[in-house]
Amino acid sequence: MNTPQSLQRLLPWTIVAICAALILLLAQKHRDLTRAYSELRRSTTFLRAGDVVPTFTATTLDGAAITVGSAASQDTRQVLFILRTTCPYCVATLPAWRRLADSLRRVSTPSIQVLLVSLDSADATRAYVRAHALTYPTLLFPERKLVRLYRVAATPQTLVLNAEGRVLYARTGLLDSAAAVDSVFRAATAPGGRSLPPLRAASARNERGG
Repeated sequence: MNTPQSLQRLLPWTIVAICAALILLLAQKHRDLTRAYSELRRSTTFLRAGDVVPTFTATTLDGAAITVGSAASQDTRQVLFILRTTCPYCVATLPAWRRLADSLRRVSTPSIQVLLVSLDSADATRAYVRAHALTYPTLLFPERKLVRLYRVAATPQTLVLNAEGRVLYARTGLLDSAAAVDSVFRAATAPGGRSLPPLRAASARNERGG
């Protein structure tokens, strides 16, 4: 028996519809996999709230000994501004870091220590600090492996640590909004060292950093 002519006309359209549905399904799967890969990359490349960083001791450019990632008082917080002197995004973030540092200086409880950490040489960092009139203690990682352990894959990086070296807040990229600056302030001043997730609105450019 021959297939009715009407069914013969419908068959190509049915095949087209099935192919279109399969393409849509594959596109959705691709988006899901891309999103999952991006999330995995962020979680393994950059620090996140809840991570613990290693403790280290360094000497500031002024000659003072500083211990990062550990403090005698449980109420202590450390806010780290990590930069490269050649990073344009770091320069763009300096005004936000200044506002943060000024605001945090006015907080009496918890005790908050604001530190600038440079990935470059002491001479280059001194020149940078002078050029930009930075007033908070500045230090270098004493060992290059700490750059990897602190997952500084890009700069600028803003971290808030509690007294045990647990990350309360982490953001890689520009602090380019009042909400972003406020989120750092809240993480540094939150009672009990509660961790706050970074804003999800960071752009791809921000995440690349310098």
